[in-house]
Amino acid sequence: MNSIFLPSYSQPVSAPQTKSVQLAHQLMDNAAMAAQFSRRFEQLLHSEKFYDCVFHIAGAQLKCHKLILSTASPVFEAMFYGPLREQQQEIEILDISAETFQMLLNYIYAGVIDFESLTLEDAIELYYCAEKYLITDLTNSCLVAIARKLRYNNILPALELCVCMDLRDLLDVCMSFFTRCCINNPQYMTSHKNHYVHVSKDCIKAIIAANKSEKTSKQLLWFVYEWCQQECHELGLQQEDCALIINDLQLPVSGVECEDHALQSSQQPKQQCHAIERSYFKACRPFIVDQDTNEWTLYVKCDRFIALRGLIICSRLTPNISPMSHYAFNIPSEYCENLQIEIVAPAINANQQQLAQSSGSDGESDESDQEPNVANGVETVLWQHNVAKQLTRYNCDMNIEWGDGLLLTPDIEYKIRLVWRTDAYGSEYPCSLQSDFVEGIRFRDVPAQIGSLVKGLRFTNLV
Repeated sequence: MNSIFLPSYSQPVSAPQTKSVQLAHQLMDNAAMAAQFSRRFEQLLHSEKFYDCVFHIAGAQLKCHKLILSTASPVFEAMFYGPLREQQQEIEILDISAETFQMLLNYIYAGVIDFESLTLEDAIELYYCAEKYLITDLTNSCLVAIARKLRYNNILPALELCVCMDLRDLLDVCMSFFTRCCINNPQYMTSHKNHYVHVSKDCIKAIIAANKSEKTSKQLLWFVYEWCQQECHELGLQQEDCALIINDLQLPVSGVECEDHALQSSQQPKQQCHAIERSYFKACRPFIVDQDTNEWTLYVKCDRFIALRGLIICSRLTPNISPMSHYAFNIPSEYCENLQIEIVAPAINANQQQLAQSSGSDGESDESDQEPNVANGVETVLWQHNVAKQLTRYNCDMNIEWGDGLLLTPDIEYKIRLVWRTDAYGSEYPCSLQSDFVEGIRFRDVPAQIGSLVKGLRFTNLV
């Protein structure tokens, strides 16, 4: 029995190789062959033998081979063998560094790039180089490498480079990281405040444009306002000139979101709102609505981002009905209020517009990004609200509320205009002298109007 089974232990039996083993050996052979070819082409690049073109980049000379470059890039193919091919063998490149172009050549000849050793700026420049010469594989590899290198401390410089170099695909990658991981993250905002990085106005506009589809978060508003403050400092402008820069950014004016507490939430909206009232000083002559005076104007400026949710105004005075001996009148205690409320943005005159345009990174105006009416110095109606048949008591405070929060930007003076219809002609509204500053919000009454009938605001703090 032992002699029968002994050969099976002492002599190896060669079993037929499975398909998976054969495939593994084949792949190993192919990889070894590819590596061998890569080494050959890499040696050809470094030896500078048989070269037929020379690239001059910032004093450096890089000697290459037209045929190898043309097989990797359609741009090089058109440059060397197309109808408009270069007649000279020496080519000067001005928009790429010698180190980055050398990495491009290493990839074309050997197919190898050590992304781990590259900084984020180097990877972005290499991406620009790959995109310029339409090398798709290298472009995709750079996108993956850049996405892995994005951090809190380098995302803003990355966005700045993407905007300045007009790298749209890379801008989408960086903006996605900024939107998902930074702008709604209080931890990033704290880090940004402690380690501030200033970017150009075009970069800020790109950030605002990327977040227009989403509800504006209070972190974005704070981020933009901090940038405006620093931009004023960089340009040597005064604090009050910050409004000019903010106007030029064209922030969204409605649909404001206050992080976890949405303004449009139907659960306990009153608890989310703040109400402030001006201090009463002295009664004035009532305001009488008629054909010539059917509007009331008030200016408001705040020192922070707020979402305006409503107004507090004085309701009508009880109608003055002359007593008659043979008739008995029942004076009503309520009436139906009908009026229109308009929020108007300030106009920018020629001198202010020049200041606003000078805040750009290149000092030139971008007329396509400006609202036509604002650029021409005409007031802009940002928002309207109609009060229709609101049952209101005479001689009391009238609270006018609306659902969507209207974004008011710091240091910009907005005009609030109340307009009555013809059915209100003859009505009287009490006016009084009131305080002009309450909790960081400044009220300015028109001098032609004695006193004011607007007593306060309802709003939500966003910052």
